[in-house]
Amino acid sequence: MPLLVRISILVLLALSVSGVLLATLYQNYRRKKAVEQGGESARHACAIIRNYMHSTGYREEIFQWTEQTQWDLYYLQDVFFPEVCAAMDLKYLYLFSIDEHQKRHHIVTVTNNISDQDNLHDYIQHYDQDMELPLQENEKEVLNRTKDSALQEVNNEFGHVVNCVMGYYDETGKLIGMIGADYDMELLMSNMRKDNSYLLIIGFSAIIITFFLVLIMIHIWVLRPIGDLSRHMRDFKEDKVLHLPKNTSHFQDEISDMETSFREMAMDLSNYVDDIQRMASEKAESDVQLELARRIQNGMVPPEKGYFGRGCSVYAVMRPALEVGGDFYDVFDLPMGKVGILIGDISGKGIGAALFMSIVHRIVRERLRTGMSPAKALKRANDEICRENPEDFFASVFAASWDPMNGKLTYANAGHNPPVRFGRKVEEIKVLPGDVLGLYDDAYFKNETMELEIGEGLLLYTDGVTEALNPRREAYGLDRLLEQVSGIEPDSKKIVNTIRNNVLDFEGENHIFDDITMIAIQRQGVQWIRMVPELSELDLLKECVMSNVEDQELAKDVMMSSEEWFVNIMFYSQAKSILFDIVRENQLIKVTFADDGVPFDPTTYIGEKAFEDLDTGGMGIRMIRDLCTEIRYERVECRNVVTLVFKQKKDIDAK
Repeated sequence: MPLLVRISILVLLALSVSGVLLATLYQNYRRKKAVEQGGESARHACAIIRNYMHSTGYREEIFQWTEQTQWDLYYLQDVFFPEVCAAMDLKYLYLFSIDEHQKRHHIVTVTNNISDQDNLHDYIQHYDQDMELPLQENEKEVLNRTKDSALQEVNNEFGHVVNCVMGYYDETGKLIGMIGADYDMELLMSNMRKDNSYLLIIGFSAIIITFFLVLIMIHIWVLRPIGDLSRHMRDFKEDKVLHLPKNTSHFQDEISDMETSFREMAMDLSNYVDDIQRMASEKAESDVQLELARRIQNGMVPPEKGYFGRGCSVYAVMRPALEVGGDFYDVFDLPMGKVGILIGDISGKGIGAALFMSIVHRIVRERLRTGMSPAKALKRANDEICRENPEDFFASVFAASWDPMNGKLTYANAGHNPPVRFGRKVEEIKVLPGDVLGLYDDAYFKNETMELEIGEGLLLYTDGVTEALNPRREAYGLDRLLEQVSGIEPDSKKIVNTIRNNVLDFEGENHIFDDITMIAIQRQGVQWIRMVPELSELDLLKECVMSNVEDQELAKDVMMSSEEWFVNIMFYSQAKSILFDIVRENQLIKVTFADDGVPFDPTTYIGEKAFEDLDTGGMGIRMIRDLCTEIRYERVECRNVVTLVFKQKKDIDAK
């Protein structure tokens, strides 16, 4: 319902109630004035009668019907009383006495209506002789000498009148009778009703005029300013620009206060929106920078990485607590067929820790690749970091050089968590703690060695694993880690993935507060990697190839040939399992597949099918021949053993 309609209803209701109230008060006032007017006329008539009777010497005898008084009574009854009654516009005028039994005795009774005079006289006599009517209150007041005259409004069988009674006394002051006069209220009320009709018309017209004047003033002073304010609010909502001029209200009132408050709110909101847009822009730019940093870090330290072949199996994962993290790991080739292994944890989180991580990672990695021992590489890295470390970051690092062929592991520790051995038994390896990198110029590091038997391995991890908290704020802990590793099949990939999932389940809904990084190395006597003939194994195949072939151009040829041969086995050989291995011997890369499918020798395949028959088998064998240097085939223990030989295009060890 519009505001104007609601205000109109309220104003009309208020005016109506006020009009009814005023009309009622005015009616009561008019009635009171009418009673006073009638009473005054009746009292004046009584005074005239009493004065006349006193002046003519009427005494107690006049109230007795005798021969001496009959002519006087006739005069009063037929002449004087009727003249006064008519002159004063009275309805009744009468003279009566009250005996000792307080009973009335009417002496003279006249009415303004001459035709009713005889009937009235008979009626009064009937009341005087046969009935005893109680005295009225005003009659009692005069009888008791409380008042000389008294008024009373009476509405009975004689009509609606204002009755006035006045005492009539003898020379001694004794009350000998009463003079009564009744003024007809019906006449006054009739006149009042006529006047009220005119007043009603005038009052209704005044209410209507007042109603419209009030609505006009409300519209000008209230609704129009509110409407303007509402329109400016809608405009501000749509275009966020304030169009409200100052002082649109004519008065300093609630509406002007609303305008002031809205103007201040709009200015604050505009500033707030500008701040939000600026922060959103800055956040978007920051998100882009974080995403770029995350990509760079993933390029340096991918979330998952596998390294298989040459008698070893290495698998690593990292999950940062924020977009970028301070943990790192690395697995890379070293001279003489050795494998370099790194894992580290930087103090702090975020981009600063990630930048410091990249510096530590690069320095230690490059020192190891030059042939330095782990302890010497850590020492050189510490010297460089301490010279340029304005933010006082530090890092814990575990560095190792591993020869998978004999299982010998040479390592040095820079304040990192000791590794966990798995295989024959699960235990924590006691290593020298060492100093963290970046804190002390004179930090000391020492090489230690250990040997891994075939099937044994090490699990390296950062403190984000053992310090992970569950919703009850309980730490994962070393004991739980050892217990979990004991129940997992000794396999580097299974151990890392199982522990990672177990830690995440342990944390539950909790947001991880530290990076989680793990790397597992395992010595393998048999270098075969077991696969099933399904497309999902292509990721593992790609991972093995890319982690063992550093020449990117050669890696593409090896990957394309290996993928093509794997697909041929999957679709055409009816094999149930596939064994895979990739090794590097001097300048050669050898990729070997062993499947339990139907016998097939690709070296004897002629490959001269029509184009439309190529999808029945053999598709791509010609491409494999073109990409690789040599194809070898053997049938060993019901298995097809195919070896693809590739010659390296450059000496990777000479890098």
